[in-house]
Amino acid sequence: MTELQQAQQLFAGGKYQAAQEKFARLVEQFPQATEPLIGMANSLAEQGRYQEAITAYQQALELDPLQTTVHNNLGWLRLLAGDISNARQSFEAAVSVAPRESRSGYNLALTLWLLGEVAAAKGAYRTSRRMDNRGEQRAEHLADLGELPPGVASLESLSAIRAFLYGLN
Repeated sequence: MTELQQAQQLFAGGKYQAAQEKFARLVEQFPQATEPLIGMANSLAEQGRYQEAITAYQQALELDPLQTTVHNNLGWLRLLAGDISNARQSFEAAVSVAPRESRSGYNLALTLWLLGEVAAAKGAYRTSRRMDNRGEQRAEHLADLGELPPGVASLESLSAIRAFLYGLN
C-alpha cells in the first residue's frame, strides 16, 4: 500500500489528524501533486481548521484550476467562515469549469439566496435541476418561494437550507 493510500485510508477511517500529517509529508515530497494537497485540505477541514484548509485548497487550484470539487469545497469553507462573497466566486468558478455539474449550480443558488439575490438564486437552482433530471419538481416548488423558508434565516442554518431543498420531492 502506498503512502497516499495509507493517508486516504486514515481519512476514510476518521483519523483526520494522522491523515493530515501523512498528506502533509506527501505535499513536501511532491509539491506539484494535487491529490495529497487536496487530501490535506480535506483533513484540515474535518478538523475544523478552515483557514488552513482554505489555503491548501487555493494552492491545489493554483496547480490545477479545473478541479470542480475543490472549487465547491473551497466555497463551502468560505461560507462557514462567513465569507459569502468569496464563496460565491468559488461556486461561480465551479459552474464555469463544469457547467453540467448540478451540485455546483445548487451551491451557487444557495449562496445567491444567502446574499438576498432571490431571483438569481432561483435561476441558478432551476439550471442546476435541469442538469439533474430528478429535481424537476423541486425547481417548480422553489419558483413559488419569495424568501428563505421558515427556520432558515442565517448562515448558521445552511444545513437547514440544504435539508429543505433536498427534501422537496
